[in-house]
Amino acid sequence: MFSILLLTALSLSILLTPALAQTGGLAKRVVVLSIDALKADMLWSILLNQSQLAIDLPGFKYIFQNGFLAQGMIVSFPSSTAVSHAVISTGAPPGITGITGNAIHLPGTPLTSTITGFNGSMLLAEPLWVTVDRQGLKAIVASFPQSDPWAWEGKLKQSVVFNPYDSSMGSPTYSTLYTSNKSIPRAYYLNITPASGWTGSLPGYTFYNTWEAPFNFGDEVWYFFIADTNS
Repeated sequence: MFSILLLTALSLSILLTPALAQTGGLAKRVVVLSIDALKADMLWSILLNQSQLAIDLPGFKYIFQNGFLAQGMIVSFPSSTAVSHAVISTGAPPGITGITGNAIHLPGTPLTSTITGFNGSMLLAEPLWVTVDRQGLKAIVASFPQSDPWAWEGKLKQSVVFNPYDSSMGSPTYSTLYTSNKSIPRAYYLNITPASGWTGSLPGYTFYNTWEAPFNFGDEVWYFFIADTNS
């Protein structure tokens, strides 16, 4: 089964299929990574020139060497976050997606009245996660504009959408400070211990010391993974 993971962004979109890049066969997973407001020309220049910044960005270097990237793409107009992401997820222009701005004025409403362009129910074209799901594949959509779970309720069979950062349509999402310093009030204290039981690797990198720290995210327990590497 294929999986698709979508993460938030705007100016740069990267398609990463490690299995396909390494073996020449079909990839088991496809990752679409979008990073809001990152200028593609600056990133290309940093990675191609092998500057110190390129050394400090091993993740981007790995994607650059093993993924699929496109140069010379034409951005939608206007090139705002909500508009661009609707174009990325549907392949359709703003006139078709219905997402024409971060704030949208609807016909027949007061001139000063707008609704948010991040609202998934305003998306008129079919997004990638619906297309993938209809084909019997599984999409995992994380923090992508218009991926509000309530907007796609009943429309997905095996796919998962969650968007914890978009608080414009509901109650506020408050930030949390995670720290190992017990003297900081109202912070979430992290109990950092040596890591154990982790599997997987990142080609070209060696982990010398590893630690982990559990924390609560909603009704689930997640983990921070901390490591010293040779990068």
